[in-house]
Amino acid sequence: MKKQKISVLVLSIALGSVMLPNVGHAIDPTSTVDVTVSAGAGEGPTEENISDKEPNEGPFVIKAVSDFKYPSIPIGKTRSATLATGYDSGIEVVDVTGDGTGWNVKVAMTEPLAMTTGQKEELKGWVLQIPTKEVVSGRQVVTDQALGVPVTLTKDASKTVFKADVGKGMGRYTNIFERNGAQNSNPERTTGVQLSIPNTARAASYTGKLTWTLTNTPEA
Repeated sequence: MKKQKISVLVLSIALGSVMLPNVGHAIDPTSTVDVTVSAGAGEGPTEENISDKEPNEGPFVIKAVSDFKYPSIPIGKTRSATLATGYDSGIEVVDVTGDGTGWNVKVAMTEPLAMTTGQKEELKGWVLQIPTKEVVSGRQVVTDQALGVPVTLTKDASKTVFKADVGKGMGRYTNIFERNGAQNSNPERTTGVQLSIPNTARAASYTGKLTWTLTNTPEA
């Protein structure tokens, strides 16, 4: 019994020594990796559900922006835009140029709110408030790459609503104005894009047009 145990022990040591890896002592070689990065195409759907229109495509573009439809607003009152089921409100910017110049988005009412019938009389004294709830990219909230700017628009105003400094804002970013939720059923809520109607307004249906302009000149 004793000899058999010693034999097994010696055999185990011998096998262990055979299976030890060889370690080279030469200098480790290196490989060079070369690549040229080109501008992206900005293709595909939006990252956030903010518009049911066909998204724009391009390396530097406003991918999509929401429309704003309101319930009946009493004269002298303020109401928030109605959100369609499954949609938030906001604006998405794509910058896959790789230039890193930064950018800003300005918004203005370029076609005034005017009656949809009759003499097309313009609605005067309105105020449109566009808030910022959060800025997201890849469905994650970001705070250091792009900045949403709450604005109050009046006639002939043009204001920056979304921007990125030099070296930032590269990729896709969405400035969310309002998230869809149970509170959206309340027409008198104080969230979202709000339109105020003056006491001097005529009772009628009105329509107007906002223009959003993206430039690669960041605002200080």
